[in-house]
Amino acid sequence: PFLDAAVQAVANGGLLCITSTDMPVLAGNYPETCFARYGGTAVKAGYCHEMSLRLVLNALAASAARYGREVQPLVSCSIDFYVRVFVRVHDSASRVKHLASKTAVVHQCVQCESFAVQPLGEAVVEGSSTKFRPARVVVSGAACPECGGRVRLGGPFYAGPLYDEDFVRSCLGICEEERDAYPGVTSWKKVCGLLTAISEEHADLVLHYRLPLLLKGLKLPPMPLRRFRGTLEALGYRVSHFHRDPEAVKTDAPSAVIYDLMRLWAEQQPSSQEGSHPASQLLRSLLEQGL
Repeated sequence: PFLDAAVQAVANGGLLCITSTDMPVLAGNYPETCFARYGGTAVKAGYCHEMSLRLVLNALAASAARYGREVQPLVSCSIDFYVRVFVRVHDSASRVKHLASKTAVVHQCVQCESFAVQPLGEAVVEGSSTKFRPARVVVSGAACPECGGRVRLGGPFYAGPLYDEDFVRSCLGICEEERDAYPGVTSWKKVCGLLTAISEEHADLVLHYRLPLLLKGLKLPPMPLRRFRGTLEALGYRVSHFHRDPEAVKTDAPSAVIYDLMRLWAEQQPSSQEGSHPASQLLRSLLEQGL
């Protein structure tokens, strides 16, 4: 209830810190309450902690936009039982127009881990000008293309970068070189580790998979995480973790590729019943090479 006052009180270019301990609501246990408080619906999925951050940022960005102000996420952290975001507030009516292209909803299957992110707008740069238009539909429909299950809708949520690379880099520099200047800080190791994990995360990739949940849903034995990520990278996709979850897989690979890899892994298991699924020879050879 204090977001409107907060975004108006901060000076142009000022720093604003928001902390929320409302994790049962943000994690999807009470979707109706989440929509009433944050303007978006949470869904129960492996990426619930990342979506919690994005729901808070969406509420903050929407509040600021009403006053012609834009929020720029500097650092977004999911820690223990709370989420915390640090944002810089700018006075810019022109940058507010990009909010629709940084807002999205997610189509999440209720039977498997497949999901698709649907932006709510597009911002196309043409020469020195930017044109804004409604987004094209990128999802397949009401049924999951992988298992045919029902699909639920989550969001809207903030779909822009979760952190600013230059800001995180400068904070890491302070952690490494200027510790003596801040004698009151005693948790340097924890802060440095968190910032390092955030810096290694792809800021522009939205939501993520959890490999244990992918395998559990298909009743498959464990797969080495390094092998799974390496195969996606060898296929030309970008891959990283999520700073809270070392088993997370953030990637721009579509769900079809993710589940093709699952089918190939199933074919290699003696007790698997998934051997009849068609598989790409390229994907098969990559897995056999142990990438």
